[in-house]
Amino acid sequence: MTRTKRNPTRRSSPRAKLRRQQGASRRSPPPRPDPSQALGECEYGVHSLIDLSQGLTVTVDLFRAVDILLLNLMGQLGTARSILWLVADDPAGHPAFIRSHGLPSGLAEEVSDLCATRWLAAARITAAPIQGLGLEEALEPSAAARVREARLAVLAPIWANGATVGMVVLGARADGTDHRPLDLQVLQASLGIAGIALQNGAIHNRLLESNRQLRVANEELKHLDRLKSEFLANVNHELRTPLSVIVPALECVMEADLDVAELRAFLGSSALQARKLVVLVENLLTLSELGRDTLSLRVLERDLVPVLTAYHAERLPGVGAGLRDLALAVQAHSLPARFDELRLRQVLDALVDNAVKFTPPGSRVTLGAEALARDGVQWARVRVEDNGPGIPADELGNLFDAFRQIDGSTTRSVGGLGIGLALARDLAAQMGGRLVASSEQGRGSTFSLLLRADSR
Repeated sequence: MTRTKRNPTRRSSPRAKLRRQQGASRRSPPPRPDPSQALGECEYGVHSLIDLSQGLTVTVDLFRAVDILLLNLMGQLGTARSILWLVADDPAGHPAFIRSHGLPSGLAEEVSDLCATRWLAAARITAAPIQGLGLEEALEPSAAARVREARLAVLAPIWANGATVGMVVLGARADGTDHRPLDLQVLQASLGIAGIALQNGAIHNRLLESNRQLRVANEELKHLDRLKSEFLANVNHELRTPLSVIVPALECVMEADLDVAELRAFLGSSALQARKLVVLVENLLTLSELGRDTLSLRVLERDLVPVLTAYHAERLPGVGAGLRDLALAVQAHSLPARFDELRLRQVLDALVDNAVKFTPPGSRVTLGAEALARDGVQWARVRVEDNGPGIPADELGNLFDAFRQIDGSTTRSVGGLGIGLALARDLAAQMGGRLVASSEQGRGSTFSLLLRADSR
């Protein structure tokens, strides 16, 4: 049999070409996304949400909760920069700068001053994060340049119950890649959790502060009620006793035929009791002018540290509810001093309340204490510092005058009678100490309570 030799130049049929192409495709399939990698990213996002939810439930300190939130978000999105604002509790709803991480403080505050109000307006009309160039829209060129210098890439609103309660800005990813859609979805979910947590925390802190104020008011009412009962009992006795002499004596003068000596005796006893009534009335008027308790003190040598620690824990929720950060700065394990604990708390209340009233939301108030030697005397210094607008130099001399308030642009609308600092100074003196103030406009104020630490 003769075999036919295959012509090497013969064209392949279309069917044979298709089979070769299919075989090649089976040998080298195109790259596809790795399902395990995508699943791992989703699991990481879920774990981040769980960690955030758990972290926000372990603290009532607003500023600690914000730190937990920002560090969690920075880990999720692989960035090293973040800023957070919360909406202040005022009619205009201004953004209050709360925290920043990874940015120089000066740059973060400048970005806040330039951009926060416009960013908050944009955040109020969208629930979704805003990326990239959207951050620079409607900004002046200089403001946009500072945003680019800060390398901020994503703005996201913090919502709770249909209202914007704050916003957060995060930087670009550290590896230089763009934020992925999954990153933004996890970010939006995280801020949903955080918004409810922050709002609930603020409500909880306001309730704690209201309870504290009610407890203080109730204690004061009990004290006033006790004074009222004692006052009525004393009035009953002190008024009846002179009158029981005056009335019969005058009746005798009018009805009896008395000689001059007898008349003088009756009128003399009546005059004596009348003078007692005058003294009583003057004492009552003095009590009315004082308008406060009897200033009874029990000055003993005690350890300041546990008292300040307990006071800080008691005031922390209420101060945080007003968007101020109350920090405790006590390095010593023990700090002996001579004081009356009740009166010391009254002084601290006056100083902390003053700092909260005269600083804007987002400010920091520090309660600190340390040992101090001055003029050959050992003192324990308790200080209350703030980073608010400060006090004009020409007002420092009148700071402790009763019923006087500083008429500054920031404090013009602040209410109150202006007696807190005067009362604090008098209580400090009653405990054998001093209360002094120092301030620099634009840098804050420091009030220092000096308590004797020696055993005089």
